[in-house]
Amino acid sequence: MHKKKTLLLSCVFTLLSRLSFAQESSTTTTIKPAADNVKSVTNRIYFEALGNGLIYSVNFDRQYTKSFGSIGYRLGTGYTSTNGTNVFALPIAFNVVLGKSNRSFETGIGTTFIREAEEYSYSNYSSHSSSSYSRFSNDFSVVLTFGYRSEPKATPGFSFRAGFTPTYYKNEFVPYLPYLSLGYKF
Repeated sequence: MHKKKTLLLSCVFTLLSRLSFAQESSTTTTIKPAADNVKSVTNRIYFEALGNGLIYSVNFDRQYTKSFGSIGYRLGTGYTSTNGTNVFALPIAFNVVLGKSNRSFETGIGTTFIREAEEYSYSNYSSHSSSSYSRFSNDFSVVLTFGYRSEPKATPGFSFRAGFTPTYYKNEFVPYLPYLSLGYKF
């Protein structure tokens, strides 16, 4: 009990001493950041083969740039259809781009929402009738990104990305899923 009172009194006296030494300043100092440390925002639109969007996707990427690199996010959409199964993909990821030149290393983590729609149809030849039905399933994959990014730093222009997206989906891990992206930075 004695230790609790001592601790409480120490905290109160420390707080009071801090408040008693607080002063207001009549002058304010403005600190301007160095030119290298100014934040800027850049956007990209690109087509990606394989990667987060499964077979292919169209993506929007936004980066918040600082002097050491940038942090950002991407949103995309992809669609494919094979053997009566339609697959819609919605990749969402956060990424970090490291490098000061127009060639950078990119890493990130995200998820892809995947909606599968399977269509079945059958015919009854004896009654001359046919019927069809659909089955839907929704799932998510966890995706990592490790890759190379090349684009102009200061001006709009062509953007190129290539790398690997290790993916965990339906209790399976695919460590070497490649991706290739071509797009435009603005």
